[in-house]
Amino acid sequence: MKTAALRRDYFVLAIFVAACGFVAFWMLMPNAFSQTASSGTVAVIQTLGTDSEKKNTYLQTPAELPPLTVNLPGRSASSSPVSALTAMESELGRVISIQAPLLPVMEAYGARAISQAITPDIKYFMEEILIPNEAKYFEPGLGMDETTGLPYDHIRYRLKSKIMTEVGNYTAASKLSLSIPFLLNIIQHKPGFASLEGWTAVDAQQKLKAVLLTLQKFNQDFPDYRGFLPWVDIRPNGTIAPANTKIPSLDNGQLTWALAAVVSVFENAQTGEAFEIKSLAEHLLAFQNYGHFYDKESGLLHGTIQVAHRDGRWVGDKTYYLNDMFEGTMAVLWAVLHGQVPEAAWNNLKIPTVDYKTMQGDQVTTFQGFRSSFHEWWALAYLPFMQSPLAPLFHNYLFVQADHAVKNKLPGFTSTAFDAQGVYRQMGIPEIAGQKVDRDDVSVVFGTAISMMISPSAGSLWLKNLYDRHGLVTPFGAVESMGPDGFADIFTADAKGMTLLAASGGMNHEIERYLKSHRYLDTQMTLYQKMMLLFQSKHDQMLKARAGRPVLMSRHAIPLPPADSIEPQYAKPPTPGEAFDVTRHFQAGHLHGKNVTSVGEETLEDDLNSGSVLEFDYEIPPHFIYFDQWAFRGTYLDKAVRIAEMSYLVVEVPASVSPSAYEIELKSDDITLASALVRTTDKGWVPQGSGTKTLVYPIHPIPESDYKALNYLSISLHDPRYANGPLKSYARQGQVVIKSIKLAKQHPFRSELSQNPAPAESYSEIPILKFWRLSHGDMPYKTNPWKGTLVFEGGRGWRGGYVPYSDVRKYKYLYLKIRNKSGTCNCLDLEMKHELSQLLGQKVSLVLNSSGKWQYFEIPIPQKNKRAFNYLAISDVLGKFEIGSAFLSQRPVSSFNAEKVDTSGKKTHLRCRYQCPAIPFN
Repeated sequence: MKTAALRRDYFVLAIFVAACGFVAFWMLMPNAFSQTASSGTVAVIQTLGTDSEKKNTYLQTPAELPPLTVNLPGRSASSSPVSALTAMESELGRVISIQAPLLPVMEAYGARAISQAITPDIKYFMEEILIPNEAKYFEPGLGMDETTGLPYDHIRYRLKSKIMTEVGNYTAASKLSLSIPFLLNIIQHKPGFASLEGWTAVDAQQKLKAVLLTLQKFNQDFPDYRGFLPWVDIRPNGTIAPANTKIPSLDNGQLTWALAAVVSVFENAQTGEAFEIKSLAEHLLAFQNYGHFYDKESGLLHGTIQVAHRDGRWVGDKTYYLNDMFEGTMAVLWAVLHGQVPEAAWNNLKIPTVDYKTMQGDQVTTFQGFRSSFHEWWALAYLPFMQSPLAPLFHNYLFVQADHAVKNKLPGFTSTAFDAQGVYRQMGIPEIAGQKVDRDDVSVVFGTAISMMISPSAGSLWLKNLYDRHGLVTPFGAVESMGPDGFADIFTADAKGMTLLAASGGMNHEIERYLKSHRYLDTQMTLYQKMMLLFQSKHDQMLKARAGRPVLMSRHAIPLPPADSIEPQYAKPPTPGEAFDVTRHFQAGHLHGKNVTSVGEETLEDDLNSGSVLEFDYEIPPHFIYFDQWAFRGTYLDKAVRIAEMSYLVVEVPASVSPSAYEIELKSDDITLASALVRTTDKGWVPQGSGTKTLVYPIHPIPESDYKALNYLSISLHDPRYANGPLKSYARQGQVVIKSIKLAKQHPFRSELSQNPAPAESYSEIPILKFWRLSHGDMPYKTNPWKGTLVFEGGRGWRGGYVPYSDVRKYKYLYLKIRNKSGTCNCLDLEMKHELSQLLGQKVSLVLNSSGKWQYFEIPIPQKNKRAFNYLAISDVLGKFEIGSAFLSQRPVSSFNAEKVDTSGKKTHLRCRYQCPAIPFN
């Protein structure tokens, strides 16, 4: 019986192949290859002369290209014959449902396909220019931690001064899913990666081993996370630790497939370091079980899980599930293929489609994206979607991106990313997006690169076109994006890693090999065969959802880059007017927080939207280490605005709210533009019968706020060990409730003439004091926000905090205005830093006389500094003192009659001990 059934199925398979061949022959006649690009597009790059000429000049000339075509998705030869009849019916139904006289042919994919599909000049550009440039980010000590091998989230780059500034020394599973393939590409000697400066295959293999050992140690140190990564801090001691207690299934799904690629690359290793790497990757995969994310009630994976700090319980949030066909598919597919969750988790994923009208008047059918961002198709770099019946929808998605770019004169494709002003925005194509997009006029480098996973020939031409834009590429590779209003001032692990991954052809070959060498559960079917069946079922689900409406294809080739693209013209962010209601612009969908939960819940839910009350519970466990003694809740805004002219923060809270103190940070992503410390015990304005109290605080937006837009709000509760007074009882645990947050140019209740802080010194270049955020350390202090001075109680502790990044190469002196309030000889140690690095070479000691009068100190700044100044700290103070001002200057200020501080000695900190005998030497 079995043999007869098998023969019958093979017979059906033969009919299926013959039918597909006939249909393909009928549809792919010679006129299918007579399509030409629309007029007004640019064409291939002319052949250049020497390598030097190629590197320095790229000539583009109008011409016609052969059409970019797409193959009928065929069945794999290794497909199970049992499924042949179903496959034939589905495939023929799919072909019949496509309403177009010509069905394009899908390009092959992967590193070999990219090499074959592109011209020699594009190949040279990719291997000799793009890959070496973009790989600079992953240089150990720059964008990659030297000890752990983990990538830093991002590095800010000041475009005018051309220096690196803020470093995001934290990371996530998604970043590792890109840095691991980078190392694998070097190990495998892929084109463009074999001779990267500073790297050998041995170096990359050792760094990969360090990454896997770091992950293994994390699993040992934090067993409550069950083999999955939350966002993690990369510590100076070469370890990582949770940056929060939320675990994203989406990001971990991306990392899981990268680990599968490691297993694939080292599949045949039997001994030595290679075998150890394979074993480490296999053990990490074995430790993961996505069943922990599965919600039986919804039949979906939770988007995030919150780990309870008291008992390690996993609690899934109820407002975010992996329920669509975008990045989350990677976690879902792994879980289904390995029997960790029911197949319903895949079947329940929505696959909405939408018809888009092109410039030529055609209709094309593609996916309706969340925001139709290219980053939503992260999985293309790993999984064989382009071998599946879904391939035409991806082809059409690329067509829509290209059509949108040409129509709007964009040199590249758009994606959620940091926009042309370096502000993180939800970007996509409105016509095919399910949610509102923030912008659609920005060309994103890594988004454009992903297009090569759909069409290597078209994608590489678009990427080359974007990369050639003047001002986009720096000595450290391309910035993230460009638009009509400028260039992004940031490098990210996401952007660099995905650009490099797409340029290498992705991990598709490695993953395909993994899938074909592993069985699906206890069957004879391979994981690859099962995945193809899952793709087929999703394709059938899509057709059913369209309810008989045909899948539409364009009659034209994928549009080429426009002949004339927009040229960036720097523009400041929009100014909101006299006031700006921050609360009205909360953007839903951002579950950002640490040591916080939604009110009455065990998790942080998606509970913020436009105009909602900002409220949350917080608890800072005393047993957490120093780095974790704080809490925050943050969200993006749906409108990015300039706040340079804002002078007041207006906060409305319930009149009967429990005492609490928190810092409201107004940010441009990771850059704090202004902040204020809010104490609910402060006096405020209480309208009769309102039940609310309005608190008003002066703010001092940093100089960069003139061109960096506010797009993020954070509420931070600092280390409870240093709280004092009535707030101490609520420092560890409590609730924050904020009715509204507004910014204003004028004080809302009274004349601001009597409230304005003292004017800055007229000769100061960069005032520091009003921007100094004293959130670190244990030395008690008080601030007068109206006068702008700080009073420190003194003692053996310390106090420090961040200041706006400043390029100190332009400044020769740091000036301080200080007076002693102890009545006796006093002293303090000062540190001027870039993160942990001393910019003055060492601590500098300042001796304060007992007169109680203002003293001025002139501290020379070494000119050899190449790092930006971003941190100031004081310590070891004998008694009480007050700081009136602090600023950087390019020239000496003679009117001060300042005391010149000698920083050349090897032990300047001993000066205090000699001049203030009351200070002991121990």
